[in-house]
Amino acid sequence: MDSHHLIVFFGPDGSGKTTQARLLASHFQQQGFKVRLVWIRAHHSLASILSKILASFGFYRIMNLQGKSYKLFDIKLLPGLKGIWGFIEFMSVLPWVLIKVKLPWLLGYVVIADRYVVDTIVSVAYFLGDYEFLSKCTAKILLTMVSKGAFLIHLDAEEEVIMERRKNEKLDPDFIQFQRRLYPSFATLLGVLSVNTSNKSVMDTFKIILDGYYKYK
Repeated sequence: MDSHHLIVFFGPDGSGKTTQARLLASHFQQQGFKVRLVWIRAHHSLASILSKILASFGFYRIMNLQGKSYKLFDIKLLPGLKGIWGFIEFMSVLPWVLIKVKLPWLLGYVVIADRYVVDTIVSVAYFLGDYEFLSKCTAKILLTMVSKGAFLIHLDAEEEVIMERRKNEKLDPDFIQFQRRLYPSFATLLGVLSVNTSNKSVMDTFKIILDGYYKYK
């Protein structure tokens, strides 16, 4: 099993990653492959526990989502943690990468990551309010977790299209703008297939991805 059987999507929420990942999973299953769909971003394990504990001590901001209010840890209220939070996120995501991606891949699965470490980096950068996080050591180490030769797909869409697609989720426009600013940098850096889904049907996008995969393979 070669590394082309690790397929990684990244891009802003609402660009179509989940839909396309599921279509790819169905395609490979029909060909007789064992398939594992995974979702990895940020605030896993240790980072998640710490966030909840710190929020319970009053270090939080209110976020409204789908008509409900949530208390989310706000690192701006504890700026002393900013210097080590990237490392905390790295240690938190590492077990998930090993168990959910690396092990299934070694066992012969086609692993399709709806979100993966590129999304971790962008999410942590937004959480920290730090564009420079992309150039820091932790981010560079996270990128090494994308196996050489893996097939990467960057999906994007115009902001108004994303907001319309996800209107019931009341997405934060600032987060969408932040994502759309940073993800193209990774697409350029990694030299990946990039598709703007704004004016494309689901199946048109899928055909582009499938054609790109088999050309790359």
